[in-house]
Amino acid sequence: MLTFLGLWILVAVTIWFGLGLIFLGMIFWRYYSWKYTVTSQRVMIETGILVKSSNQLRIRDIRSINVTKSGLEGLLFGLGNLELSTAATADAEVVFRGIVNSDKVRDLIADIQVGMN
Repeated sequence: MLTFLGLWILVAVTIWFGLGLIFLGMIFWRYYSWKYTVTSQRVMIETGILVKSSNQLRIRDIRSINVTKSGLEGLLFGLGNLELSTAATADAEVVFRGIVNSDKVRDLIADIQVGMN
């Protein structure tokens, strides 16, 4: 088996390189296919690259803003999910997934709501 050491190294490098490209592709796909927007009037999420989809809520209609942080992403990097819902449904209608400073975004939306009243 040691005779093929060079071949084993080549196989190991190409496997890892191939997997690395897959993960890199997943990162770029997610980065370019999800867009979150908070304006003074609306909260919007747009998804997709080839097929676009969007969902938006008026800030005045938002009744519940929840932040969920879990795992190493939440602990080490402060990444969290921001769940927004209105009185119309019990479940979150718009979810911003894996955003940095999710607590600050929650507070920003709450401040905009207070300013509207």
